Amino acid sequence: MSTAYTTDTRVRLFLGTDRVTALGDRDESGAIDTGLMDDAIARIGNRIDGALGTRYTVPFAATTASPATPGQVADLADLGVGMLLYKWLAPSSPDAKTLREDFEGEDGAHGLLGRYRTGDEIIPGAAEAAAETAQRSASYESIGTSIAGALDASGSRTGAWSQTDSTDQADGI
Repeated sequence: MSTAYTTDTRVRLFLGTDRVTALGDRDESGAIDTGLMDDAIARIGNRIDGALGTRYTVPFAATTASPATPGQVADLADLGVGMLLYKWLAPSSPDAKTLREDFEGEDGAHGLLGRYRTGDEIIPGAAEAAAETAQRSASYESIGTSIAGALDASGSRTGAWSQTDSTDQADGI
């Protein structure tokens, strides 16, 4: 379970109560569907933790804790929850497009998360993770595909290594 970096009340202040209700009222009962807001808040909390766990000790405190979630993190969570609600329920609306750009763009929340992660910007008051406990991620780039047990011309598996992308792709590997 992730830590809640925003609340239903904060999201309603950010987007407007009527808009949040309209977005989340799929059964037309006049209220947001049960669990929808909690799910969006949890998903954004997980994204934030995943993005910042290499630099900061996560999870941050909840918005209701003392001290509370750092303001920058809570603001990112508000924006992210709004983006998810629109993405799920009104994906082609102009507001959805604007929130997506604000959240996912390099000049928006996604870019800001990257700058927090690299240390180009800091979150005041947030504890940096110790090197031995920080969440780590790695990415690898390949020049070509190398596999053992390639297929020969007859389609039989061999013990030879194949290092050509064209062989792999042509043989469906």
